[in-house]
Amino acid sequence: MEIISEKLVSTYNIITRRWSIHILYELLDSPKKFKEIYREISGISEMMLARRLEDLQKERLITKHFTSNEAYAMYVLTEKGKTLSSFIPNLIEWSYTHFLITGDEHTTNKEDRRDGTAF
Repeated sequence: MEIISEKLVSTYNIITRRWSIHILYELLDSPKKFKEIYREISGISEMMLARRLEDLQKERLITKHFTSNEAYAMYVLTEKGKTLSSFIPNLIEWSYTHFLITGDEHTTNKEDRRDGTAF
């Protein structure tokens, strides 16, 4: 059981780094250029995006491919990263089902608040 919990904690630490899920989500459908990812993720700075892309490359979840003329790089999910393709949408769906986000405050949905369940 110890090995499972270590792996779970490692996985959690990777995907819960600020912006990581956002970036992985953006790459689910197709490879994207840095600027394309940047435009799609509201609130991230270019410096933070560059750091997270490096982190995700180190974890072998994404890779950077250069075009044939090397004018720009494309970021793409690796085979390991593609294994998250069902997890990420399910996590997003779960969060929309169970949480309402108002401003910086996270609250559970009305049914959960009424029955006393808190997340």
